[in-house]
Amino acid sequence: MKSVLNVLLISICACPAFADDLADLIEKAEPSCVRIDVQLKDGGRSIGSGFVVDAVRKWVVTNYHVVADSKAATVSFPDGTKAEVEGWRAHYVNYDLALLQIKTDKRLTALALSPQLPRKGDKTVAIGTPQGLSFTATEGIISAIRDGEELLKFIAPDSVGEKDPKKQLKGKWLQTSTPISPGSSGGPLLDMKGDVVGVNSGSLVSAQNINFAVSCLQIKELVDVGRRIRLRELSILTPSAGTWLSDKPTAEEASAEVVVTIPPKKRYRHGFKIESEEDEFDQVTVLRTSWLPVRHGNRALTSLGVRVSIVFDKEEVMPLALWEVGATARSFQFLGRDKSRFQILAGEESWELPKVTAERDVKQGGTSEIIKGLTGLDVFVKMVSETKLKARVGETEMEFDRRHIECLKDLASRIPTGTFFEGRLHIKQDGDKK
Repeated sequence: MKSVLNVLLISICACPAFADDLADLIEKAEPSCVRIDVQLKDGGRSIGSGFVVDAVRKWVVTNYHVVADSKAATVSFPDGTKAEVEGWRAHYVNYDLALLQIKTDKRLTALALSPQLPRKGDKTVAIGTPQGLSFTATEGIISAIRDGEELLKFIAPDSVGEKDPKKQLKGKWLQTSTPISPGSSGGPLLDMKGDVVGVNSGSLVSAQNINFAVSCLQIKELVDVGRRIRLRELSILTPSAGTWLSDKPTAEEASAEVVVTIPPKKRYRHGFKIESEEDEFDQVTVLRTSWLPVRHGNRALTSLGVRVSIVFDKEEVMPLALWEVGATARSFQFLGRDKSRFQILAGEESWELPKVTAERDVKQGGTSEIIKGLTGLDVFVKMVSETKLKARVGETEMEFDRRHIECLKDLASRIPTGTFFEGRLHIKQDGDKK
């Protein structure tokens, strides 16, 4: 990923310098630490850690792998306060870092970032949620300071699949004897002043007490980039590359494979646009249809459209399709009751989309609303292979004609092919061999 130069030290609402007393240090730092409960797109749940890095903007730093492949998350503070994660501001897969924004009225206090790397032998403290035990504190020392490339030899080849391993870990990493366990990921590694010197990320499971944290230098880059990126949804984050040493997939997960056969590339004559938007900072490409004006029977609406998006980067394809229904009306009467139900009927099969969200905007002379939902990439491709396609949001029914289906089929034909997610997702063009 592109390096960011001339970063600034975050000092907004930072804690004052701590005394050398370990108990005082933990007592003052702990209120800025959070437990992160994540709801994954496949319905599973996971736990991680994090800390407040900017109290005014309500930003929390954690590991990328903590929130990768998630659709929702909440944070909990030591006083029992909970807050919803609104989305993310920046992420670096190669540093295993993510910058989240939370929604809360709570008065926050941020931890300060160390202005420099620690020295070998410096004492350190980790605060996190190992094995679900919230706000656990441990101590140790800095054992070594290493480049990301040095750690690649400890990563099993099957954990990176067909990816170029040289792209997996970048920047400076702190080797520490400070004990961490699954659930500690994303929590702060503090020096004796209470400054954050690193973010705890993983352990070498084949050895004793060899743990790693990405350094404060990379955290500063992350926060600097976050100032220039608009808030994005968690669901756009692709699964982790599986590089981290303590986060091995289960035998069931490792054996599960999905094969998606996309339509052949050809000149489709639907007349709609397929747009491609690239973001230099996010390092992702969004491939989407234009708004498709579908037929409907809701007389209260002045317009209604549907569009579908696919997200990918140079290495992965998000295994989901984002569906959006956009509507406008002259009054406040809208798509009807129970807009949380977003259903799609393709041929003789039907699907109800999970995690449906709604955004409403009221302006002079009318109201607009966008409903969003997700389907698996394999389900999306199966849908567009049918000749009949309908959708329903709340009480409003929509019908796609031949041109709409051809446009969606055209979108599907442009999905990058290859093997992704540690060899578990295979995308091939119709007619190609696996």
